[in-house]
Amino acid sequence: MKTKLNARFVALGIIGNMLFLLPFLHLAQAKEWSWQGLKDQIKIAKDFHDLKLGPEKEAALLALNQKYAKERQSIMADLQKCRGDMQAALAVATPDEEKIKNLVSATNSAQDKLFTSIKMERDEALALMTPVQQGQFLMVMGNWAQKMLQKSGKNKS
Repeated sequence: MKTKLNARFVALGIIGNMLFLLPFLHLAQAKEWSWQGLKDQIKIAKDFHDLKLGPEKEAALLALNQKYAKERQSIMADLQKCRGDMQAALAVATPDEEKIKNLVSATNSAQDKLFTSIKMERDEALALMTPVQQGQFLMVMGNWAQKMLQKSGKNKS
């Protein structure tokens, strides 16, 4: 039972981190996911459980997920601050181009850190798996990302 529970926590943590790959999704769209989103998360958790990772690997993945989640909290806070500062800088009658240039640079830097963090977590997670598990993991994440992109496209119409 403990193995199933850990697999679900790992899967849900990975799902949460994958949300960072789709930064263009609006919060309003997130509200529309409700039950269907929960069903999708349960299916993904089942798919991750089907990877049949041992308890040690599940614990390692959970620790890895927690490590990067903490790192991304500060990155997301930086991005949010940059966005607020950018919004304020653009709202004035005569925007200061130098200030905006610096904010664009800071935003790009924070986004680069975010994507590097996601890549590092993925690479470290894959290193814990067998080649078959790696393939299954990438298929699950690819299917999930494709589904989220499709939902995003439908919501924009």
